[in-house]
Amino acid sequence: MKNPRHYLLCCLLMLLGAASLKAQSQGFAYQAVARDLNGNLLANQNVNVRMVLRSASAAGNILYEETHAATTNDFGLMTLVIGGGTSVSGNFGSIDWSPADIFLDVQINGVSVSNEQLLLVPYAKMATDMSLKDLVDVGSLSPGNNEVLKFNGTEWVAAADAVNDADASPTNEIQT
Repeated sequence: MKNPRHYLLCCLLMLLGAASLKAQSQGFAYQAVARDLNGNLLANQNVNVRMVLRSASAAGNILYEETHAATTNDFGLMTLVIGGGTSVSGNFGSIDWSPADIFLDVQINGVSVSNEQLLLVPYAKMATDMSLKDLVDVGSLSPGNNEVLKFNGTEWVAAADAVNDADASPTNEIQT
């Protein structure tokens, strides 16, 4: 680099970009069609959205609250990331999602339009319900060169790293 200041500026911008990506990784997608009180689409309009996550019921304690300044498209559709707005109260990253039902109260331009329980995504439900009691620590095993850890039906063992499990020899000869 010819100019050290230019190099430092590039490094700083890359760090800020990485921090921005990390901050954006928390949250979940939300889409809605915005309408006025008469049911007319709010197409191509700026809307102020307030998202409130409540514990246990639609009127429960506020866990987290944020606002968004959104713009709808030709069909009145807005797409937001809950957890990516301007925080009003609470910290999205420290919400404990496990103990109670959580409700999402959505307000558009100061009018409450929805207050519904968040439901589980089937894959997330499966992940929280699966039993981890059968998993064992394999960190103490030390496979040698050209070996991998394989489960033999009872325990993890070091075994040859073969292309075909039926042929555990380290030479992967092609048979004709």
